[in-house]
Amino acid sequence: MENIKITNRIFYLAGGDGSRFGENKLLYPLTVKGECKPMYRHTLDHLLELVAEVTTYELYVVTCHLDIYSYVKGLEKKQQRVYAVDSPDSPKGLSYTIRAGLFAAETADPDAYDTFLVADMPYVKAESLKDFMQAVIKSKKTVGCMAENGRFKNPVMFQAGLEPELLALQGDTGGKPVFLRHEDDAYVYETAGELADVDYKEDI
Repeated sequence: MENIKITNRIFYLAGGDGSRFGENKLLYPLTVKGECKPMYRHTLDHLLELVAEVTTYELYVVTCHLDIYSYVKGLEKKQQRVYAVDSPDSPKGLSYTIRAGLFAAETADPDAYDTFLVADMPYVKAESLKDFMQAVIKSKKTVGCMAENGRFKNPVMFQAGLEPELLALQGDTGGKPVFLRHEDDAYVYETAGELADVDYKEDI
């Protein structure tokens, strides 16, 4: 294992069942900027490039879907600091996916960051992800998030010292309550037209 101090553990949450979509939306073919691939792959490919470039980042793809798990498992052999995490309890709610990711990761320094983003946001740009993560780490703020028109959205970053609060989440609750508890020490990265998530086919 590389002797590198990890500054950012990225958890890509791909455990949704797509019930409102009518099928597994994460595997649905979607064309973005002329490139057609399964929905989850668009942002995943950005993250893979980012982790390859920034050697102090790790990527954990947390999923209950065999197709996604198998694909990322194959990537583990080709790229360092990329891990597939099986999360069979993800259908019970988002907190289970978050917990599975954190349990799978090695203990981080308290001043490192845990970044969470969901896999049904295929329009976020690679450069925005890179700039956002670098800005939060540089700021040393307790939490950070991307936003549009002043609305807090995914992805969200937490200093690793907040892990006990994240592990205490229950049911289908994500990290928003933890973020709001520390909102007075938040870095907010504004963007436009990138953070739409896809819940229904009409959203495409």
